[in-house]
Amino acid sequence: MLTGKQYDQLFREADRLESLCRGNELETPFVVLMRICRDYVTMGGVQMMDDEAKVRYLAGRLAKFKIKYFDKI
Repeated sequence: MLTGKQYDQLFREADRLESLCRGNELETPFVVLMRICRDYVTMGGVQMMDDEAKVRYLAGRLAKFKIKYFDKI
């Protein structure tokens, strides 16, 4: 779970990256933000999963993030 400060940092960075991109280049800030967000993911329980389960778990997190935040990027 992100703190309020982390959300603020994330959205400030999203605004900055969006200002650098034009037109259909918004995929770049999305990928950058996903890389930032993975640093905040708590991976404690993931260590117990096999590789296939980890991929499904992380893909699910990516899908949820994309649905929830893509309109802000």
